[in-house]
Amino acid sequence: MKVDTNRIVESFRLMSQIGKAPKNGVHRLALSENDVAARKLLLSWIEREKLGEVGIDEVGNIFILKRGTNPELPEILVGSHLDSVPYGGRFDGALGVLGGLEVLRSITQQALRHNLRLVVFTNEEGSRFQPSILGSGTAVGVYNLEYAYSRQDARGVSFKEALVSSGFLG
Repeated sequence: MKVDTNRIVESFRLMSQIGKAPKNGVHRLALSENDVAARKLLLSWIEREKLGEVGIDEVGNIFILKRGTNPELPEILVGSHLDSVPYGGRFDGALGVLGGLEVLRSITQQALRHNLRLVVFTNEEGSRFQPSILGSGTAVGVYNLEYAYSRQDARGVSFKEALVSSGFLG
């Protein structure tokens, strides 16, 4: 297995253009046009390179599965989030996702024993919908679905409405 540093740098450069903000930051509030564009870019790479099976859960978390040879073994999960705080740092979240993407790219020709999933959590920053970690928190049972769907942004748009309009309601 060999990591392609040029490929990960180029992927990061392209991702950082989405919602580009002053001082090398990004502005990608959860389920905004910029966040959706970042998610679609990632999914285009996954599909084009045939890196795994894509699933989206009921709160918009994206899971890309590369199956291992022994599904009885514990699953390995890598990733983070693509949303940002307003005009936040371009490395926060995205680096975890793109690092996980490079793992998938680097091992595509190798047999894995464990299932490996790349995850992109929804609304981890909590800048648009309160509280933060809404996607991962719902996935692990900290929040129930009804609570997550009821969260509203400053303009009165509910989390569920944003999921539907973004196309990421799984």
